[in-house]
Amino acid sequence: MSTLNRNLLVFAQPGADSSQLSSACAGNLRLARSLTTATLYAFGPSTLDQAALAECGVDVFFAYDDSSAVAHLLSSQLVAAALGALHQLEARESLENLGGVLLPSTLWGKDAAGQLAILLGTAAATDISSLVVEDGSLVASKSVLGGTWSTSFSVDNGPAVLALSGENTAAPDTNAAAPSDLEVVQIEPLVGYRPLTLEGFTPAELEGPSLTEAKVVVCVGRGVANHMEGPRALAEKLGAALGATRVVCEEGWMPRSTQIGQSGVSVAPELYIGLGVHGDPYHVCGIRASKRIVAIVDDPAAPILEIADFGIVGKLEEVLPELLEQLG
Repeated sequence: MSTLNRNLLVFAQPGADSSQLSSACAGNLRLARSLTTATLYAFGPSTLDQAALAECGVDVFFAYDDSSAVAHLLSSQLVAAALGALHQLEARESLENLGGVLLPSTLWGKDAAGQLAILLGTAAATDISSLVVEDGSLVASKSVLGGTWSTSFSVDNGPAVLALSGENTAAPDTNAAAPSDLEVVQIEPLVGYRPLTLEGFTPAELEGPSLTEAKVVVCVGRGVANHMEGPRALAEKLGAALGATRVVCEEGWMPRSTQIGQSGVSVAPELYIGLGVHGDPYHVCGIRASKRIVAIVDDPAAPILEIADFGIVGKLEEVLPELLEQLG
């Protein structure tokens, strides 16, 4: 496999435990390590376990103090931290040696990617499903037009700012090549850029595990008609994350942070179960990386049935209770 002889900078995203890397971030770091022979830089809150970063192949970690460990959930704060890391990196070597900046393809990660690209005078792309190196440049791939086309491209006018989807959690394991020593550099986010400060901010509590890390995802669509007891019971029995389509979030039945799709998050679980999900192309493009897709919907012409590995056509109020009974 071709490798890049330029540095990469990756956001080290904490998981539910602020001292641990999220599994999606660990995958992104391992992927980045496999792509470059140069320095792998990471930046993130100083609460993160340094051993976990070293195991993912990080050479230099730019750490900033964040007592809440959730400041990055505001895109402006993430951009401020990225600019602080880039300022410190530029003091060490030219930014011309930087091949790319990798962020998570979350709502706030996508927003930050666009802001950062403008400030760097380069280009941004989100929902990246894979990265390879060709002719000494990063080549990114993503689906477009509601998942009907797959595209590949590279950025030539500076370091690309790329928001990676959760599909990279299966990136090559490079533990054997991990550096013995991790250099930690304390940095300050570029305060002059930050238009906001956090005072007592607490992220909305999600039901069950994180959508981007869960092995099983139960997603509710318009067909649930705000009858959430059954979906919640199914998610609890399966230890699944509970997600939703755009319409469900707009109706207020589920928080916006649970939205899956082009304008939400992309998921890549072992099993995705859609309850009353019709299969709008903008939702489907966010679930294509799922290894198994099960759909329960009352419309035999629903588009989601075309990509489902297993489909049940029937009314949720009849199918779901029977399913819960079978699960015990």
